Amino acid sequence: LNTFFQIFYNAYRHETFLRRREELNTILKKTKPTVVAIDIFSATDLLVVRTLDLKVKVFFYNPMLNTFDSPYPDVRGNNNQFLPSDKPFYKKLLYSLSPLKVLINASGYNPSGQLKWVYHKYPFLNKYSRHKENKIIRSFQNTPEVILAPLELEFGPDVCREHQVYSGFSISKKRLDVDVDPAFEKSFQEILKLKKQGLKLVYCSFGTYFSSRDEHRYVIAFFTLLIHAFRNEGNIAFVIASKESITGAVKAQTNIPAHFSFFTKVPQLSVLAHADLFITHGGLGSIKEALSYAVPMLVYPLDLNWDQSGNAAKVQHHGLGMRGDFKTDTSKDIREKINYILLSSQFVDNCREFENMVSQSYNQYNTLKSLRGMFEKTIQVSDSN
Repeated sequence: LNTFFQIFYNAYRHETFLRRREELNTILKKTKPTVVAIDIFSATDLLVVRTLDLKVKVFFYNPMLNTFDSPYPDVRGNNNQFLPSDKPFYKKLLYSLSPLKVLINASGYNPSGQLKWVYHKYPFLNKYSRHKENKIIRSFQNTPEVILAPLELEFGPDVCREHQVYSGFSISKKRLDVDVDPAFEKSFQEILKLKKQGLKLVYCSFGTYFSSRDEHRYVIAFFTLLIHAFRNEGNIAFVIASKESITGAVKAQTNIPAHFSFFTKVPQLSVLAHADLFITHGGLGSIKEALSYAVPMLVYPLDLNWDQSGNAAKVQHHGLGMRGDFKTDTSKDIREKINYILLSSQFVDNCREFENMVSQSYNQYNTLKSLRGMFEKTIQVSDSN
């Protein structure tokens, strides 16, 4: 209870903003940057930085695809008419009258209340008002945004706003992976020898972070179904990156055939360089890495709160793979989808064409040039205000 009241007391005194301002002031004085890059998930840092330095160039970088309103499904894969902001009126009313909501608003703890206080205390920040067309995540006007992905992965090029620049794959193939499973290298070399004889390689990883019980349950059930579907298919090797707890639960439910190899961690880029199919949760980083090696995907979104479902829809829309559903797909469904992708040359052709197009369209120089042009526009707009 003391913690609960402490949170609201700090909010009332705007301790979070003031503490963050002190932190960033120390960093800015020490580093004296000419450019500051802010993760879009920490977008309010823009307002803090601007109270300390109006001259330094600032831009957002976005690890997701476009989060602004558009004629297409949003970044989560939802159609616009089903956005949370469009709840029935009676639900909005009940929520607004709930005791907790009233208490939060009264304390100023709600984000909107905090922003009102900031704009009131620093009136010059009004030129950095919120983008009303972005209901997914907070972003602010008169600030460039670099989207760490190719525009071609969107449903359509018209989603790009004037303040945005896309930067292609934005990955480093020179990345050095650490903490790789000690058993990986020897096993993988044996798989590559068999691959030269016609073996298909399917790589499966559902990311490095998931924690809910449902997510664990879905992944365990999927691996069990996958083994059941391909138990007798020795012409396909499955390389699976999985937590020890997940692997242990799968082993407790079924015998794992020799052509299924489970590892705690693998060098993903090295595996993708030889993979015929990538089964993924749909994180944008994994999708970009697969496409940089022209590997088709079967996407099973795991976290539906953010962009994985929308990414899966885009992969399927562009013919770069297919999507699956943890809740409804049976062993038969999984088998049919994997075989369909492996046997169809169209997916590989589409991925190769996509990789070639992105590689030719993007480079570091063009991204920096576009960003520099946006800085100049931003300065002109700021001066006119």
